Amino acid sequence: MFTATSPLARLAIFLVLAPLAVACSSSSDGGPFAGDLSAFGKYCTGELKVEKTLMLPNGPGGWLGDGSSRGLAGSKFIVGERFDKWQGFMILADKTPAQISGDSSAGLVKDVDFTSDCAVAGAKTAAVVLRDSTFYANAAFTGAPCTLKAATELTSYSIMSDGLTATVSSAEIKATCSVDKAYSKDLAYGMLVVR
Repeated sequence: MFTATSPLARLAIFLVLAPLAVACSSSSDGGPFAGDLSAFGKYCTGELKVEKTLMLPNGPGGWLGDGSSRGLAGSKFIVGERFDKWQGFMILADKTPAQISGDSSAGLVKDVDFTSDCAVAGAKTAAVVLRDSTFYANAAFTGAPCTLKAATELTSYSIMSDGLTATVSSAEIKATCSVDKAYSKDLAYGMLVVR
């Protein structure tokens, strides 16, 4: 007998409902339901026109693709610009930043890869922390850490990284951490376009 409480009936219901739950979920895959961008309100945003691969933080200041993270068409992101090429950064649902992978020679192409009304030639950019990042007063990473919050703009800054450790100085590190030079293993930042 096939009843609603039988194991076979429960399995049939699960098989029907599971795909719906996945399709409606707010996962961290970089889809349209990615994380909150409100902390970055003073920076230019865009919307992906096509699906793009995402790269996740890999050491301080580095990015690496895992082959499976995707930014879906319709996803909102923060527009960046570096070396006259458009970049994009998403903040995933778990607050992890992700860099949108563009063509290595052209970057992201406006009106092909994305749309934006504030991504214009000659736009002002700023170095901005993309996630809460910890800093130490010494290269041994001992003592109490100091944290700069996501969306902190770095002014009068210098960043050098060997892929494992970043040596950073900025007016904000001096004001917040009371040191001229600090060390980080988790710094993630981007050159964001200011509105």
